[in-house]
Amino acid sequence: MEQSPTKTRCSFIPFTTFIDPLFWNEVNRLKINEWKLDESPKTIHCNLTFHGSQPSDSLLCFDHESLKNVSEDNVKINSGIYNVEGTFLLLNTKKAFLELDRTILLKNIAETLWTLITTNEWLKNPNALNTFYLTAFADVKNFAYYFWNCIPALLFPENIHQTSQFESPNIELHSLAFEFLVSNNGKPFILTNDQKALKLEELIEQTSPDDFLFVFPNPSEVQEKFGWPLRNLLAAIAYLKPTWSKLRVFSLTRLYQNSFISTLFWDIIKNEIETIPKCVGWERTSNDKLTYRSVDLKFMLDPINIMEQSVDLNLKLIRWRQAPSISLDKFTSLRILLVGAGTLGCNIARALLGWGVRNFTFIDYATVSYNNPVRQSLFCFEDCLVAGLSKAEAAANALRRIYPKVEAKGIHMKVPMPGYPFSEEEEDNVRQSCDQLEDCIKNCDVLFLVMDSRESRWLPTLLASVHNKLAITVALGFDDFVILRHGTNPESEQQKCKLEPEMSEMAQDLHAELPGSLLGCYFCNDVTAPGNSTSERALDQHCTISRAGISMIASGFAVELLASVLQHKLEADAPARMSEMDASASLLGATPHEVRGFVSTFQQIMPTIRRFDRCTACGNSVRHLYSQEGFKFLSKIFNDPTELERVSGLTELQQQANAFQTQMIELDDNESISSI
Repeated sequence: MEQSPTKTRCSFIPFTTFIDPLFWNEVNRLKINEWKLDESPKTIHCNLTFHGSQPSDSLLCFDHESLKNVSEDNVKINSGIYNVEGTFLLLNTKKAFLELDRTILLKNIAETLWTLITTNEWLKNPNALNTFYLTAFADVKNFAYYFWNCIPALLFPENIHQTSQFESPNIELHSLAFEFLVSNNGKPFILTNDQKALKLEELIEQTSPDDFLFVFPNPSEVQEKFGWPLRNLLAAIAYLKPTWSKLRVFSLTRLYQNSFISTLFWDIIKNEIETIPKCVGWERTSNDKLTYRSVDLKFMLDPINIMEQSVDLNLKLIRWRQAPSISLDKFTSLRILLVGAGTLGCNIARALLGWGVRNFTFIDYATVSYNNPVRQSLFCFEDCLVAGLSKAEAAANALRRIYPKVEAKGIHMKVPMPGYPFSEEEEDNVRQSCDQLEDCIKNCDVLFLVMDSRESRWLPTLLASVHNKLAITVALGFDDFVILRHGTNPESEQQKCKLEPEMSEMAQDLHAELPGSLLGCYFCNDVTAPGNSTSERALDQHCTISRAGISMIASGFAVELLASVLQHKLEADAPARMSEMDASASLLGATPHEVRGFVSTFQQIMPTIRRFDRCTACGNSVRHLYSQEGFKFLSKIFNDPTELERVSGLTELQQQANAFQTQMIELDDNESISSI
């Protein structure tokens, strides 16, 4: 008499969640750029392998591809890999992650599974029963991640056992089953006794569990043990066929020698099921504790990339919380030229870093001295020890040390100036300096003029006007400062003429705006040409003497003026109000022409000055002569600044003023005589 096979209690090998660091890297990117503060559940996927008792089996593997959309065409069943679709819930705070009610969450997941089973929807897509619910919190600033995964399994039917004897399929049967699994996109199916493969929808027509094999890809790392996905499949089959109490299961793996066939038994369902079966699934740690896991990737990821993401996060928080429409690309793509690498140049560069600016060029002829580091924020004591270290080069090096992603260049160069004549032997060097300065201005988007003397600002102002670049001048006194954005250059004379009538109307309305093309430059208020102002300076006049905090105040205002202008729809052509400023002029506020601050009274004013047609730097005649003669014109000005007054029309204006004054004196004298 043949003995019936012995039965052992069936155990299912649970999954272990494996998350590649690149998954978290992609989470960082999406959190910062797309999801922001969105806490809605998101559909993602992971990979499972069913090679057959291999270490990688039973691992739910998440990588950077897990957060992308996947189609059935991407399934790599023939390589022993298939996709599992699930849900990703990323919380905004660690507190929310820790206090999440996972009991209720598991109950909701069980309801969803049970609905699939009771409506027979699972037959169309049996893989929907094999899912996960990954909860997480990402500390994107510190690159620390907390996660707890749920792989739900219904504890139904009850008392599941399996035969202790296993049947090994031959290679032909394995080949037939594997080929159909591949064509069926990894979905379980049935294989009739006459070796006909059928999709799972045909299970409804089956009358006896002895007539077929239930085939599923088994992701178990333990030989002759079933993987976790079989639990929900058994629950669905037991509900669909309540009179059955057994099932012949073909555990299919890529390696046919590790595949096996076994019969499972369970208690017949005698009564109608009125409640949802109990569900388990929250993953345990390697120490068998029912709790979350965490990982710190701060030391695994490239520190430079970590810093880049952290800097980007700081900027994008502005967009999330304060200014959703802000265009951050206008900062990150900006090319900045700083003519002057002293107190102002250093502080402005540091502030621009905070806006995400990454491209800097410094021009300065001075070297770092012992009195510099305490006020000039990019220099340190060690820089003073290097004899003849260029301020421009030292400033560029400091920016790269602060933020390695910065592109910073220092040019040790003296800017040619009016009133500083040169010899024939020096002409080539002066010409080269002029050409180099012009190239720098051509290749920048914004230049800051932060030099010590008035005359050193003349040539950069002229070149900025010629090449229509946004220039901002910042100058300091002892307890006051001025910040001025230079007007843009009208594109054509026709445009300029069109603007003239508008200006006539604006002159009658103090609340009108002055267009950016009609704003004056730093020299538009002057009635004399810039000249050599250093030849008679005493020792105490060779350095800018100012209150200690004034440079930081002025630098901050200058950078924020640029920020407001960049976020205006007209950018550099943004108009300036002629009286009270409009805080809604741009996304970040007003766009004044000038800011003058007085620290002794803690006050500031914001005048708006119209472009002067006889300006020695941006006047039409000066720009026209430079365009025609180039260095020939500049050499005249360097050797004799009064030439600048003549060509700009200032000399003629002064003569007219003197003649008018003389005429008025004569009139006064005549009137006084006649009255006696």
